[in-house]
Amino acid sequence: MKLLATSLSIALSLASLPGACQSFPSSENYSYNPMHGVGVAHNAYAGCLIVNYAGGGELALADSLVRKCGARKDEDAEEFVREYAQIAGSLRPDPRLTLADNLRSLHSRFDPAQFAYFEDIDRVFAGAVDPEAASRELKALEAKAIGQLGRSDGDLEVLAAIATARYSLELWSRQRPLVTTAGRSFPWEVVAADVAGLLLGNAACGRECGVLVSTVFSAVAALQDLQQPDTSAR
Repeated sequence: MKLLATSLSIALSLASLPGACQSFPSSENYSYNPMHGVGVAHNAYAGCLIVNYAGGGELALADSLVRKCGARKDEDAEEFVREYAQIAGSLRPDPRLTLADNLRSLHSRFDPAQFAYFEDIDRVFAGAVDPEAASRELKALEAKAIGQLGRSDGDLEVLAAIATARYSLELWSRQRPLVTTAGRSFPWEVVAADVAGLLLGNAACGRECGVLVSTVFSAVAALQDLQQPDTSAR
């Protein structure tokens, strides 16, 4: 149950972060998902990064996680940036692929029933016409997972992935709301980067590290999209 304890300790330590309160979803104050705290952690860190963004690339965001957002309080920013740089290149998901395809290297960590939830997340992204529809589908998927999965480490990772997808969707769709686009466009690819980063990071460098890798991956993807002209209303 170490994963559950990590989720709770991260979430409880984040309420005072700059930008944290404005990044919490307003649609739901509580979830029965035991990994709810991972979604809270993602949005707190990501909200802090966006509020404090002053330019620069991926490593600047990793540096800001420590200096501005309170991550890794037991090490300095340079140490975390070095660690992040060493692992990020090998972990980066391919935006041309589905979430499930990006997670094929982790197949042995999950049984078929657990891995099927990642394919279900892909189906939500592919079929939803707007973020509100996707949010409803993710909440339904989360309720199904809470009822059907146990509390093994693999089960808890699946629940953490769904929580991250829900929170990420709500955060990034507020940055640029969409009403007509489905499929592989903003914010879908940012949410997929979040979830893939979380699970790949968990496997590569531990559970707290997975949350931080996920946050940087999504912030990089989101900032790239947000700096492009908004064509969603055309």
